[in-house]
Amino acid sequence: MRAPAQLDRDRAHRLALFQLKALFYWLTYNRETELGGFWSGAMFPVDGTNKSDFGNVVQRAFADRVIGWDYRLVVTTAATNFQAAIRKHPTAAAWSFALEWNGNFRLIGFFGDEATCDAEREALPKLEPDFLHEDGPHIYAIRANKVLAEEEDVLFIVPDEAAPDGNGTPQADSQAASVL
Repeated sequence: MRAPAQLDRDRAHRLALFQLKALFYWLTYNRETELGGFWSGAMFPVDGTNKSDFGNVVQRAFADRVIGWDYRLVVTTAATNFQAAIRKHPTAAAWSFALEWNGNFRLIGFFGDEATCDAEREALPKLEPDFLHEDGPHIYAIRANKVLAEEEDVLFIVPDEAAPDGNGTPQADSQAASVL
């Protein structure tokens, strides 16, 4: 069997929390008061995976679920080595997030109101094994990675009507933000 290098999930979640706090503070920064804000609630990671599995059922369902939410930040920077997207839930004090590091690892989830985040997480499908074998007390499960075609990847795309160049074409190194 082969598998790509695996990140320590706890460390990835802590890094994501630090980055989301910084981005949220920046998004809410008021020049007059020289203060930014923080969200109430917590961060709830949903799935973290390598590029070879960006097309898994959870990643795709997450993208489909949040793509219509109001975007607050969509950024690609560092020669595409860092991408981030924050979108606001339509009715609650909750946000979705997607972070991608080095074009190879993507972490998705929600932050804010716990009840809303839990409901959003529960609405997503679960990763199911493609093959399951039980041998007495041992259970073996295997799931094949699902590659995501570049043209199907919508997590870090600014909606056409809000494209920075004004002609409906999202820019690769663009940043779009509005007050939360």
